[in-house]
Amino acid sequence: MKDEAPPWLKTMESCMLEVFGYVTETGQSWSGAIAEATFRIYTKGFDEYITERPAIEGVSEKERDRYLKQTPIWRPVACRIMEPSGWKMKEQGLWERKITNYQADENLVFQYFILSIPQTLEDARRFIDLHGLDQNEQKDLADIMREFNGTKTNNERIKKFLSRQIWHGHSPLKMIPEEVINTIESGRREAATGAQ
Repeated sequence: MKDEAPPWLKTMESCMLEVFGYVTETGQSWSGAIAEATFRIYTKGFDEYITERPAIEGVSEKERDRYLKQTPIWRPVACRIMEPSGWKMKEQGLWERKITNYQADENLVFQYFILSIPQTLEDARRFIDLHGLDQNEQKDLADIMREFNGTKTNNERIKKFLSRQIWHGHSPLKMIPEEVINTIESGRREAATGAQ
């Protein structure tokens, strides 16, 4: 069956991935069951870096302009998925996972998905202009942003798109500002594109 998703929606399915982890499986060879294991990870610094990092680092203004003519997202959004599950935040950026009768059988994996969803008004304006979004599509874009923030929209037009997104249902590292979403949703071309 052919996917009838419009090109602008397909571009939002692309992402970059940053991954780091800790190998625990080898513990089986020397340890056996552990009465209680506690793992801690401090992500605050990296979380802040990833949410403020531009799409490409260390480029000249000319290179940036050339990049933005093809891909309008300069400040992409990000979401973190930690596996296995069961992590609890102890304080801002400090995560802990406690396990009793621990068998070293699952490596710890921390994945950061950097997504092609605009988080700034400037990026949203470029995205709308590049793809020529109409009012319904602007509403769909706003609803995708809401879903990224964790708000259920019940928008049937984006349901299939959302079902394919690994980020859907996970907390964002940084919320997309409401003013950006509201401007996009208004459907007023002049508000979204900054017409003079």
